[in-house]
Amino acid sequence: MAELKALLKFGNTYLLGRASERIVADMKIRVYDHLQALPLSFFHHRRQGAIRSRC
Repeated sequence: MAELKALLKFGNTYLLGRASERIVADMKIRVYDHLQALPLSFFHHRRQGAIRSRC
């Protein structure tokens, strides 16, 4: 019984870890794609580092 409980806990931790890593990776990709789609004028009107400091 204890082995099953340990196995289920490991599986739960593993799956939640994988899901959260995938969510973060997807969010990073979406932010990068969004920044790439912005016009150059967006970047010209902001100080260097101002955009990244808000992340």
